[in-house]
Amino acid sequence: MIPEEAQPFDAKMSQDIKVTFTVPGVYVIACKPHTAMGMVGVIVVGDPTNTDKIDPSTLPGKARAKLDTLLEPLKKS
Repeated sequence: MIPEEAQPFDAKMSQDIKVTFTVPGVYVIACKPHTAMGMVGVIVVGDPTNTDKIDPSTLPGKARAKLDTLLEPLKKS
């Protein structure tokens, strides 16, 4: 779940990754092995312009609830 114009990125387990964000918006990141336990986060670059296109319902329960909590203040701004 990233802005439409942004390049996707993927990190391998136990390896560092360096990403340069150039497209404004909200980037949702999830730890693949721990998504079910709610291990998700967001990175906001500039204005959170794409919050209406992020669909937490595609995630398992705990991750969905966590993402809803993280997105709530961004949708109010």
